[in-house]
Amino acid sequence: MSLDKEFTVGEDVKQIITDVVKKNNWEPVLDVKYHPGCEVGDGYASKHIGVEIIKSNESIWLFVKHSLDSNAAEGWSIDKYYSNEIYFYRTVYPAYLSFISEKGVQNGFKNAPKCFMVSPKNIIVLENIKIKGYALFDRRQIMDEGHIILVLKAFAKLHAASFAFKDQRREAHKKLLEDWDGDHFTNLARDSAGIRWYFDIIQDALDKLDPEEDKRILEKCDVDVLVNSVIDVVKNCNEYSVITQGDCWCNNILFQYENDNPTKPIDVMIVDWQMLRPASPAIDVSHFLYTIASQESLARLDSHLEVYYAEL
Repeated sequence: MSLDKEFTVGEDVKQIITDVVKKNNWEPVLDVKYHPGCEVGDGYASKHIGVEIIKSNESIWLFVKHSLDSNAAEGWSIDKYYSNEIYFYRTVYPAYLSFISEKGVQNGFKNAPKCFMVSPKNIIVLENIKIKGYALFDRRQIMDEGHIILVLKAFAKLHAASFAFKDQRREAHKKLLEDWDGDHFTNLARDSAGIRWYFDIIQDALDKLDPEEDKRILEKCDVDVLVNSVIDVVKNCNEYSVITQGDCWCNNILFQYENDNPTKPIDVMIVDWQMLRPASPAIDVSHFLYTIASQESLARLDSHLEVYYAEL
C-alpha cells in the first residue's frame, strides 16, 4: 500500500478501503495508491482522496470524501451534514433507482455517482467519475447554454423521481422522511454562527456596490430581511415539495465531455448531497441559475424553464 509523497491518509480511510475490497471480491490486490482527490480550493468542509486499487489485470478507481479534522467552522455541525449525504447514498438514491427501474423509465435520474460504502465516521466511498472524464466547470467563468441545459434536465429528473415516488409510494416516501435526520440548515438558530455567516456574505456583497450607481438596489436590500426570507422560503413545504439537492452551485456538479472538448458537454453528475432537504423544486432551479448564469442567459429564463418542464 503506497501513498503519493507528502499525502497522508488516516487509518479509518485505509480500513474502509480494505472493507470495500473484501465486500466486492476484488482480491487479490497488488497495491493501493492514494492521491489528492481534487484541486486546492475545490473542497471546503471535506477532504477528498483519490484511490487506485491495482489488480493484476486492471485498476479500480475510487473517490473518498470525509470530514476535515477541524470539524468545520464554529456553528456548523459537519456530522449532521454528513448524515444527510450518507442518507442520500444509502437510502434515498437506491430507493429512487429501484422505483425508476420498476417503472421502466429508460432516461430517469441516474446523475449521482455509485456509492460503494459509507461509514458513521463521516467517510463516503464513491466511484471516481473523473476517470470517466467528468470534470468541474471553471467556477470563475459564466456557464454557457450547453452546460446549463444539461444541469436543468438532471434536476428535472431528480424532482420528477421524487414527486412520482411521493405520489405512488406514499408509505415508502413517508418512511424516507421519518428516518431522515432533519434539515439542519433551517433548524439553526437565527443568531447562530452558521446563519450569521450568511448575513456576513450578503453584507459583504452589498458593501461592494456603488452608493450612487447602485442606490436603488441598496434601498431595497436589507440584510436581515433577505436572510430571513431565504430561510422562510426553504422551510415552506407543501404538497408540491420534493427532495431537493439544496446546494446547487457549480462546484457540486461535474460534466462529461465529447472527446474531452470542454465546449461539448454530454452528461452531468451531481456530487454533493449534504444540504439534502424536502423543499420546493424551484429552490434548486433558482439557486443554480442565479449563481452561474449571465444576464443574457437569465433573459432567456422562460426557455430554460421550458427545458426543465419538458424533462419532468
